[in-house]
Amino acid sequence: MSNQEEHMSIEEAAKHLSTALDEPFDEAEVLNLALNGRLRLSIFFQSHTLAKCSVVRYHQSLFARKNVKLKRGYRLFEERPRHISGLWDLPLLGAGSDQAIEGGRAYVEQRYRELSGEPVPPRSGACGAYVDRPDGTQCELVKKYDPNKFPDESKPFPQPVEYLPTDDFPDDAVLRVREDALNKYLQDRASASQACKVKYSEYSRRSSWMIYEGMFLLLRQRPMIGYVGTKPKFGWVVERCVERHRREKMAPRRFLDGFFQLGRDIEDDLALGKFPVIQTDNDKELQEHDWPTRHLFGDDWYIRTRGFYGDEPWERVPRDRIGVDVCLKRCRPADFLRWAESRGYDIPEELRPLLEDGEEQKKETPEEKQDRLYAWFQEEKAKDDKGALTRVATREGVSRQRISQILKSREKRLQKKT
Repeated sequence: MSNQEEHMSIEEAAKHLSTALDEPFDEAEVLNLALNGRLRLSIFFQSHTLAKCSVVRYHQSLFARKNVKLKRGYRLFEERPRHISGLWDLPLLGAGSDQAIEGGRAYVEQRYRELSGEPVPPRSGACGAYVDRPDGTQCELVKKYDPNKFPDESKPFPQPVEYLPTDDFPDDAVLRVREDALNKYLQDRASASQACKVKYSEYSRRSSWMIYEGMFLLLRQRPMIGYVGTKPKFGWVVERCVERHRREKMAPRRFLDGFFQLGRDIEDDLALGKFPVIQTDNDKELQEHDWPTRHLFGDDWYIRTRGFYGDEPWERVPRDRIGVDVCLKRCRPADFLRWAESRGYDIPEELRPLLEDGEEQKKETPEEKQDRLYAWFQEEKAKDDKGALTRVATREGVSRQRISQILKSREKRLQKKT
């Protein structure tokens, strides 16, 4: 580590994390944390690089590429480029339509694929890339415009252009991690782990629902993928959970934060191969895509997460990088609860009997499934006859028509016996 700049290589960062967390980390896993927005990544330019820079401190959510008013917190880029060198931060998350952010992501994803042994797809074309510094200075990499690349009759620009945005980083550029960025990640992780280690008597209902909804998500007992109106069903379920806790006079924001933290923990361990998923035939197609680079929990969910359930990919995400949705993963209840307990989550007493389940699960016969769904239907019907079939379908994660078919099959089976 450099004493002057206080930054380290990706390899050194992996060793530092391995020592601090007492678990194995490699360079690919460090880049995965950066791509998921968990760790701030930097890049060191050993030689001079052309860039157009701004010196105005910016609002975090705005990455404007055009000259706009300064009074509202926007940026003003210089007309003439300058040479930059040294250590710069590499923003990887921003507004969904920001192509320059995607240029930096594409660069890091390429390194990630190389380190993890995955095939590296061809770059989709120059879209620009940003670098910035903690003082608010932000620069967009540019290159000299070569008019000889275009015939006279097909010039792409009506006005003379000297420089174009580029996402071609210099060959001698090196990815780095600032020491303060690494410490921040460790502090955030320690704070989250401590927050999850709650006493059952104090937060039992919150913990129960967090684990319940996590199980529904992973076991696909509810339809989490697709849409309810214009909203993804996962977002709809989260909203329902928050509303339920609001009615019960519980802190909805705290529940929501805890649920997103559960999702991030699942993300991390899935990416590291530490989450106890069950391989199914439906997962074969999904293995062709990179899990860790495109799945985000939080405010950017609707913009950056992709559905992969027969629907078209969601908008605002490049089509050449499709993240595997956690909703498509399955695991046994006992394995999920053991994993959650190892992560410091409080396991509700009503779920603890599931920990006694063995690894081998008895396969449900069609007759047993018919009887189980019939019992559910009668139970819901006793509570409220209106919408009972819909509630059973939602609970099972299938359509109402499918539930009706199963119930009719049970009725025919019983008629044959009599």
